[in-house]
Amino acid sequence: MPISTQSSGQRRATSAVAGSTVAAFALTAGRYAITRTSGIDTISDGTNTHEIIPMGIYRGARIGFGGVGADNATANYRIWLVRFAYARTAQFPNGDPTAVIGCEIECYIADTSTITLSTYTGIAGDGDVYLDADRIADTITMTLATTATTPAGPATVIETACQLGTAGVYSPANNTPAKLILPHVCGAHGFIIELDMTGATSIKADVELTL
Repeated sequence: MPISTQSSGQRRATSAVAGSTVAAFALTAGRYAITRTSGIDTISDGTNTHEIIPMGIYRGARIGFGGVGADNATANYRIWLVRFAYARTAQFPNGDPTAVIGCEIECYIADTSTITLSTYTGIAGDGDVYLDADRIADTITMTLATTATTPAGPATVIETACQLGTAGVYSPANNTPAKLILPHVCGAHGFIIELDMTGATSIKADVELTL
């Protein structure tokens, strides 16, 4: 059976199998230098390094969460859109990746967005997404970034301007996986998932990019 190009399939969001244990948000909107190592682009907030998840040919994403902690342990999260900056001499419209000189990030999903772990677990021996010691989130809340949120961001403006779908959550709260659904990121090169442990020990994410 041929592989569908309508979806990237689920992948672990970052290279760290254990997930994030960071207990405070640190990113702010603005411009950052990019570091590329083994094909992975990252930015630093001065304390923590954040991997950029590239969109490639895709325009949206389905995101789930899981990690280590007790049933009903929680974490907060933010989603940052990443827009690459190119050298003035880079060719348009498809800039050479080697000509990237930095990026600008803007908040899409803001504070008060939460993850709650469940009793549902991953698979033994599966080091690619979730392990059998990982509890998968069955509850997700979402706050779109506006001029009034912390941090502020253009999410509601993007949804109105692009008119290509509204972000939402499937949050069953019944020990089956919850999902954050972003149908369109308005041409961003990629995005960053930033996490803040508020009860969970560590959290990782699974990402499926969609057309």
